[in-house]
Amino acid sequence: VLGLREVLDTPSVIDAEWEKVGGPARVADAFDEVWIYGDPDVYDPRSTGEVPATLAARAVTTGYLSQDRPDDGGALPEGVEAARVGSAGTESPGVGSQRFVLTCLGGGSDGGSLASIAVDAQPPDGHRHLIVTGPQMDTEEFDRLRVRAGATTTVIRHHKDIPGLVASAEAVVCMGGYNTLAELMATDTPALVVPRKGHRAEQPRRAFALAAAGAVDALTIDSLDAEVLSEWFAGRVGRPTDRSHIDLSGLTTVPRLAAELIADARAEAPAFVPEAAPTAAHRPTAPRGTASSARLPITLEETSHAV
Repeated sequence: VLGLREVLDTPSVIDAEWEKVGGPARVADAFDEVWIYGDPDVYDPRSTGEVPATLAARAVTTGYLSQDRPDDGGALPEGVEAARVGSAGTESPGVGSQRFVLTCLGGGSDGGSLASIAVDAQPPDGHRHLIVTGPQMDTEEFDRLRVRAGATTTVIRHHKDIPGLVASAEAVVCMGGYNTLAELMATDTPALVVPRKGHRAEQPRRAFALAAAGAVDALTIDSLDAEVLSEWFAGRVGRPTDRSHIDLSGLTTVPRLAAELIADARAEAPAFVPEAAPTAAHRPTAPRGTASSARLPITLEETSHAV
């Protein structure tokens, strides 16, 4: 099975990448099915040309891998309650039991521009602002953000329960990676997605497709500043986002598809009947003067061909 995110890149870029691996026909020969982890009513890479026709013919969409994600087991700091959807008063590091808005930057290696804007934004009255930079942010850049942070803003490098923070926040600002948005869409937390700039077209395409579907708000980094972000926070807290029209059932669909594929393979496979071991009377005897193991039943070369 070839599993693909719902957005890959512009068709011209992806065409070149398909050719690097031998072309769509060769890829199609190597896989029984193609699973696209998204909702075609939001974005369908088969219709945009990102998934070529040869592969599209055997492709199915699963829904986003969002609902029922397993708990990663990350322990929250001592004295901090586990986050729950809709529990705006849940405690979080640097926030306490006060309502809060959240900015999270994924790994953090390319989130500096968004972090620099977010740290100057003003959270709504009665709220704090928690910024999680990601563990890959440069140490000096992280330290500068902490120095710049105002009295109502807390900057931390990482947290073991980001999905819990997202579910408990009053509003979230994030980038446009698949995992981040898949986790986000399992909640009703309002979100502003600011896609990565200067890299692949994947994040902008995903962000604005989800915005068009009413699942998130989206802005480019060039159209965002601290004042715009402050206004967005103020206008979105207390207004949950209904995402029930988006297919988020991928984690239920994928096991079903896998079970069906395995069942089909078993039904098509010929029954295996092991050969009976030869009796002593019928066992061939090695010629005198040679070792009995001089000729094994199958050679290493033959074994590799059989495999």
